[in-house]
Amino acid sequence: TRIDILGSNYWMKEAWNKTLKPNLTVLARGILDITAKNIRGAFDLGTCHGISKPEWDLLSFHRSAIEPHEQDHLGNAFDPVIDACRDSLEWLMAHHVATARAVVTEWLSTPVPLLRRIAVHCLRIDSGISADRKIRKVVASNLLANINLHHELYLLLSDVYPAASNDERKAFLDHANELERANERGAKAEDKDIYSHSLFNLLSW
Repeated sequence: TRIDILGSNYWMKEAWNKTLKPNLTVLARGILDITAKNIRGAFDLGTCHGISKPEWDLLSFHRSAIEPHEQDHLGNAFDPVIDACRDSLEWLMAHHVATARAVVTEWLSTPVPLLRRIAVHCLRIDSGISADRKIRKVVASNLLANINLHHELYLLLSDVYPAASNDERKAFLDHANELERANERGAKAEDKDIYSHSLFNLLSW
């Protein structure tokens, strides 16, 4: 089972880059709403067919990174929708920061993995929020618990952890340790090694 969209990937990218993206001054909020609705719809459809859930989502799995990334060079049919959603929220972050932050806060708690990843990406690029506050948002939103988010989350942490206060670093590490222990307690015997190395992978990123 796969989720696809109507239309040509090539022509959708052409339309986005040459016609829509240059007019984000007028279109950003509308495009954000339309693309987010389609991403939610795809997740809901995937849930009905057993290929999507908050912990793992097929569309998210096929997207290596929310930011432009060499591993996504082949692309898939849904990439233009993801790119348009990201670019619209980035534009709002630069020009209407209160609106963008409200969206990020909402999406950090959504069950839709792609929207959470876009939210984490835009939280990382928000230069008006301190490192300590970003660390607190990671902990409060329990972002470490979702493997779908790890690429964007590790980029965020690599930026903010060195600049965070000692108290926030300790609180974050305590949270990560507790999460790792909880995962190990609930894991099947054959999966325990995965969780025993998760904190090491986080710290070595």
